[in-house]
Amino acid sequence: MQAATQKTKTIRYWERRRILWNTLLVPPSLLAYKVTIDLKSYYGTQSTFGWPMVLWLFFVYAIAANICYTFAYVAEFWVLETKWEHFYHIRGRKILFVLGTLLGMALAFAGGIAIAHVQYPI
Repeated sequence: MQAATQKTKTIRYWERRRILWNTLLVPPSLLAYKVTIDLKSYYGTQSTFGWPMVLWLFFVYAIAANICYTFAYVAEFWVLETKWEHFYHIRGRKILFVLGTLLGMALAFAGGIAIAHVQYPI
């Protein structure tokens, strides 16, 4: 019973932060996409498809990002079985969230560039 309660609290903790995490990934991806298409269109590269496909690609990347977010559960449940559990609940969760968000933002930036490169091939 105790383990089930702890897992419920863990899921609640991470799911409350998922909206914030997703919101923080939007600006870097859109910025990278916008800057890349501006540069490519400035040099005369033609678009190979329109906005519906661009929105679909951003949606697919968002799904992939949320799958990656669930790896926080793997780390959390692994730590629950170790001697680091007390430290993890004090600072570890926050550190994991911040580092994971920074990594996610870097990957979102790269994803925005990748979508622009697919839309405007060289």
